[in-house]
Amino acid sequence: NDEDASLVSFRYPYEDFPNGSYLQVAQSQIAFYQQYGGGQFYDATGAGDSQVSVFVGPCKIKLDTGDSRFAPFRNAAHSLTGGSSAFHSVVYFINTNYMNELRWGTTEPIIVQDPEEDVNVHVRAFGLFGAHIEQNDSSLVPIQVRKFLVKVVGTRDAIREKNLLPLCGQKSLSMFDLLAKAIVDQEVSVLKIATHLSDFSSQVQGKLVNYFDEFGLTLDNFSFNSIKPFEEDL
Repeated sequence: NDEDASLVSFRYPYEDFPNGSYLQVAQSQIAFYQQYGGGQFYDATGAGDSQVSVFVGPCKIKLDTGDSRFAPFRNAAHSLTGGSSAFHSVVYFINTNYMNELRWGTTEPIIVQDPEEDVNVHVRAFGLFGAHIEQNDSSLVPIQVRKFLVKVVGTRDAIREKNLLPLCGQKSLSMFDLLAKAIVDQEVSVLKIATHLSDFSSQVQGKLVNYFDEFGLTLDNFSFNSIKPFEEDL
């Protein structure tokens, strides 16, 4: 259903895994496997005391106490006997599908200076953007996944596409600041801006790439669908 299709990340509800369990990672999916209670929570660079492993799908990994990849995750009380909780870990599944046509918009009007009339005008802006979490570059995958989990997911069990922009917090407001600056720099009147939406979209997208990267997201496209002044200001 649509709710499942919009799921970006999901924390597996169980934390104890018997020896011989399988970690199955689907196509266009990443599994982030972290030692439970291993000390400091992971940070965006991978620093901290917890042990982590990242698996890119499609793959099927057997949790085996004899597998060196899982040595840091063993539950000492059960690792030798292969007991019911040989591994005590947290697993996050992250979808890496391209997320297109995500909506954004101003919740409150923003103030821009009309370069022709030399007055401040309140405007509302709306549009679409697309983004994804890196899966193909093996050197970037662990870094981007950690950024996303630390700065967006936090302690939440699940994140959906509609939550992405609000969870980016104040950084998501940068696009509005960039719009206001672009209007001044391009010397385009607010009344004529409708004919320049494509130019503004390209200009702002280029400057937003780094903002999205801070959250582990790759910005694929960005567009203004409408920029409208308040009638009271005209």
